[in-house]
Amino acid sequence: MCSDERIAEGLDRALARLLSQDAHMLPRKTSERAVTGRLAMYLQAEFPDHEVDVEYNRHGEKPKRAKRALIVPDIVVHKRGNDHRNVLALEVKPFWSSEDRSKDKRKLQTLTGTEYRYRLGAHVELLLDSYVIEWFAGGVKARDPRDG
Repeated sequence: MCSDERIAEGLDRALARLLSQDAHMLPRKTSERAVTGRLAMYLQAEFPDHEVDVEYNRHGEKPKRAKRALIVPDIVVHKRGNDHRNVLALEVKPFWSSEDRSKDKRKLQTLTGTEYRYRLGAHVELLLDSYVIEWFAGGVKARDPRDG
């Protein structure tokens, strides 16, 4: 299993690649799905022993749910069908999105909680040439894993 620090570093490297290799996407306000698809590709290179899926909403054979609402994370790094290998759940928002961020953060709290057991959750706010990450672990907001 990856350490929290290793997970954070892998996400940083993938985001750096996105910002350098796909820099044209952000000023053009390309769709969030296109941006997350590219980020997922870079994450796969960082986590070769795991699957990286975009909008993966399964928990075994059943859909992921919070109360009765379907949960569809933007990106997950995991081993399909093995809750003990759920590494990272991501919600990504580009700077131009007017969507309420609190819904994404609640989703990450659920995904890192006791039912789905993602080791870490990350809410990524993409800016023109940088990003801000808010971390979640154990169902609550957490500090940056690299801060010890």
